[in-house]
Amino acid sequence: MSKSFFDMGQDIISLINQGDADTDITGDWVSMKNYDRCTLLIAKYGSEDVDTLGIQVYQATDNAATSAKGVSAKFPYRYKQGTLTSQTVWTYGQLSTADDILGVGSAAPTGGTLVVATDTNTDAFLLAIDVMACDMDVDNGFDWLTVQVEGDESNNALLISAWAILGGSRFPQKVPLSAI
Repeated sequence: MSKSFFDMGQDIISLINQGDADTDITGDWVSMKNYDRCTLLIAKYGSEDVDTLGIQVYQATDNAATSAKGVSAKFPYRYKQGTLTSQTVWTYGQLSTADDILGVGSAAPTGGTLVVATDTNTDAFLLAIDVMACDMDVDNGFDWLTVQVEGDESNNALLISAWAILGGSRFPQKVPLSAI
């Protein structure tokens, strides 16, 4: 008998639901306490006029953002851009140096690394960032994770959605343990 997505110890949590990234947006927080890894999936579907978006991976000691700070690692990432229904495969990359801000657009965001040089003026995109729990400062109680969209360098309203796809549950079951 094959196992379902949830039976295999995975879960999906919405972090940002069509938030306007013309300003910074901090997503909802998820607990990594019972999971080994998380893929942060960020989506921009429209063709709004945007220069650069920074996607920052954040950690905290609780879901109230206590002591929040960036998670700096050599993140592997994947992306699709353009007409998403015609993009059959993901493009893979990995940061060559540790960073906590990944950029999409025409230039690297302030304090970050450009990972997708795309024409965000017209292109939709999906960006998936793989985060391992061991990348976080769990020894000091930092086991809550979210994403912040740095909209300071965009020049118009645009809608962004983000999800946390959790994997490697320590207690896999038909109904996943709460991660919020």
